[in-house]
Amino acid sequence: MIQRCISFTWLFSILLFFGGCQQAPNTANVPEANFWKKQGVEILDHWDSQARDTAYGTFHTFLDRQWNTYNGSEKYPGMISRHLFSYSVGYMLTGEKQYLRRASQTADYLIRHGWDRKYGGWYNALDRRGHVVDSSKDGFFQPYAIAGLTMYYFITHDPQILDYIERSHRIMQEHAWDSLYGGYYRSLNRDLTVQNTDKDFSPQLAPVSGYLIYLYLATREKNYLRQMERILQHVVREMSFEDEPWILERFDRRWNYTYSPREDSTEVNTGHHAEVVWMLLRLYRITSKDAYLKKAMKLQEPLYQHGLEERSGAWYHRIGRHSPSYHSTNVPWWIQAYGNMLSLYLHNQTGQDRFLKAFRRGAGFWNNRLIDDQYGGAYLSVGPDGEIQKGSKAVRSKTSYHTLEHSLLNTLYTGLWVSHQPVTLHFHISRAKKGEKLYPLPVEAPEAVLQEVKINGSPWNDFRTREGYIVLPEGEDLDIEVRVAGEK
Repeated sequence: MIQRCISFTWLFSILLFFGGCQQAPNTANVPEANFWKKQGVEILDHWDSQARDTAYGTFHTFLDRQWNTYNGSEKYPGMISRHLFSYSVGYMLTGEKQYLRRASQTADYLIRHGWDRKYGGWYNALDRRGHVVDSSKDGFFQPYAIAGLTMYYFITHDPQILDYIERSHRIMQEHAWDSLYGGYYRSLNRDLTVQNTDKDFSPQLAPVSGYLIYLYLATREKNYLRQMERILQHVVREMSFEDEPWILERFDRRWNYTYSPREDSTEVNTGHHAEVVWMLLRLYRITSKDAYLKKAMKLQEPLYQHGLEERSGAWYHRIGRHSPSYHSTNVPWWIQAYGNMLSLYLHNQTGQDRFLKAFRRGAGFWNNRLIDDQYGGAYLSVGPDGEIQKGSKAVRSKTSYHTLEHSLLNTLYTGLWVSHQPVTLHFHISRAKKGEKLYPLPVEAPEAVLQEVKINGSPWNDFRTREGYIVLPEGEDLDIEVRVAGEK
């Protein structure tokens, strides 16, 4: 009896210590906001000097490690818009007008050459001179065409840009969304009739992570939030099996699973699985609906157990659905970026130091293995040991986008949540109506407060510190500088 009481007392003391005395996270060796800002600017400058097609406009699509062109000259409006996202981020982080000018040029090219003036929507492909070579409307390219426009709208509030965003979004809802079975079709014909009814992963989640989350944060329009919720509800219900922990990739129109792997196939895409967890967490932060948090925490468990090489911080590209210990031998740049951003988000959500540790190691792998110190930019993929596998700087699906989003969000996440140091953001509002609201934060962070606002270099005091918006004066060409901080 005495022994049992002593054991109970000891157990109670341990539980009280860990449950009641929350220790400060170990933030040593975590790269801070200025590091990520500087890295993003350096990467963007390499793209600006090496990747632009100075003869015919916009950017080359295929570039090897040393930024030499190869493998054809077609251009894809959805990918051009990803560069628009990056230059908009460059301006937001620095206030340097060179990035704003390049963003404006890229938006003009995208609308002039990529938009289908007869039927609406964004062409799949152009030749080098900007002539249409594929007029269909792919479910992967359409949302990313909107993504760059959305970030450009975030920093400018340009009404013409918002008009193209809204028209594009209507096409997504009225033509690409399956009103009978839910989810987005794989592709449309030029006239917006359905070309392929399959339900692949990317056309489902790309609208959420690519543009809807940023569009909602910029406008606070509830219809964008409702569509994000509708998409995520379909994904978690239809793209996984009840007795399995994985989000899967390929389905037919009625959500029958169509993947036919070999027994040793690495069927689960860790980057897509991480993307779902991350978006569920972001929805929870916005809506406070516990179901999103519960599902996110359930899905992250096998992801961190099998998708992350814990010692090095590398995120495997793929793992086995039935044998998750079996994994691919490559680490793509975008999956490492998603893993890093998710780890910071989970650390902030849970307070658990293991997620900050995962970020610390993942950031180290990114900085030491995926960033090309010799020629600039990020490699396409490396091995789990960090050896270069594919050194290309640009391919059909790789632009400056993921590295600049990684820089932007790591700047904000580490500044607001880890080091608690102020972050300064920049905007250029070409024409503002009196009383128009500017929501400057492209992240959902209710603990963030607006500390200081300047308009054209002069202090501006009409802003709501905790509500997170600025009340604009009527005027043109307003250069706005906002200092934001996260409360401890």
